[in-house]
Amino acid sequence: MRAWLHNFRENSGTQVALSLLVSRLFGFLSVLLLVHLLSTRDFGLLTIVLNISNFFIPVLGFGSSHGLLRFGAAIKDHAGRSALAKYTNYQGFFLQLAVNIAMLLFAVFSHHGNAEIMWMTAVMMIRLTGLFFIEQAKAATRANLDNQSYARLELISNIFIFTVSLLGAWIWGIWGYVIANALSPFVIFLLHKFEIGKTDSGVVKGRAFWNYAVPSVLSLLLFMGITNIDIFFAGYFFKESGAAFYRISVLIPLNLVFIAQIYTQTMFPKLCEKHLDTGYLYRFFLNYLKIYFPLTTALVMLGFLFSEDIMRLFGKDYTNDVVLKIAFLQMAVAILLRIPLGNLLSAVGLIRVSVVIGAVTLGGIVVAAFIWLPKHGTEGLSYIMLLANLFSGMLLLLSFFWSQRTKKLS
Repeated sequence: MRAWLHNFRENSGTQVALSLLVSRLFGFLSVLLLVHLLSTRDFGLLTIVLNISNFFIPVLGFGSSHGLLRFGAAIKDHAGRSALAKYTNYQGFFLQLAVNIAMLLFAVFSHHGNAEIMWMTAVMMIRLTGLFFIEQAKAATRANLDNQSYARLELISNIFIFTVSLLGAWIWGIWGYVIANALSPFVIFLLHKFEIGKTDSGVVKGRAFWNYAVPSVLSLLLFMGITNIDIFFAGYFFKESGAAFYRISVLIPLNLVFIAQIYTQTMFPKLCEKHLDTGYLYRFFLNYLKIYFPLTTALVMLGFLFSEDIMRLFGKDYTNDVVLKIAFLQMAVAILLRIPLGNLLSAVGLIRVSVVIGAVTLGGIVVAAFIWLPKHGTEGLSYIMLLANLFSGMLLLLSFFWSQRTKKLS
């Protein structure tokens, strides 16, 4: 255990933890302040728009940043990594334009009767482009095994986006927030130098690169879809007020999932390097559970104990704590199963397995939602999400152990 914690610190894990902690804290404060700056209707409307935009974040550049991290970390010389970064910046940008159009078409299809949502989503196309460049910059620094620079980019960009967006909401209301939130990610051009080139590095061929990047982004999209589709259904079935209540209820538990990402994001390049070492992978998961099982248990107990006090933070319109309690259980399943095992399968190259599990789980959520939600409301939605996370987590666990057992037998 001590050796693993020492390795975590050597890989600038402390800086990564601080940057993620501050980012999540500012994200929480953003929602807390927006609840008081905007009316319930406007906050619910903004929740729907941001959820549509966030649903497409995993598809940024069709996975160009994922491929840059995975293959860049394996390239030994700086020139090769730089050439690969130039290639992904170029190809990923044009693919990002296609992602923007897909997001707008999705908003038109799903909310064709609400012009405000469609117009705000059109503005959010700008936001996605800025976030694409942020992800490219962060992937480039991590591929260089420079977690310190990665943490700096994460911290500064998130604080800037938070500050400018809230300032826009304070001065101009919901449209001020949307416009400021769309433009603020471009601060990355002041923090990172981008180069663009048409050809790959020569070390990693384009076909091999995209054969990893596209399934990787599909896997992440499906699991992000599992994470965010509940808010979409809350808006679809229960309109703006229901979306606002549900988002407030799950806000704290699901934001606490970042504590697992501290460790997995720090160690992921090392997992890629050691992806053939079964013993290392098993030790990683075992030590992960030694750290996070007691921590997660404590968080769930505190969440249940102070559930009413947590809901009171958001005002008199948010009092029911049932959804909040269920969300804490969902958080525990995500931290203990979905996060570590998703990273392990990605590191060993079993992306397509994650895609299949994600597709089956997401399909199950959609079917269950249309059957269950008309009668059981937001509480029914929270139970659906808890069971879906448990189901996908167990499938990931079985897939990982089966893959390692098969590798030993072969």
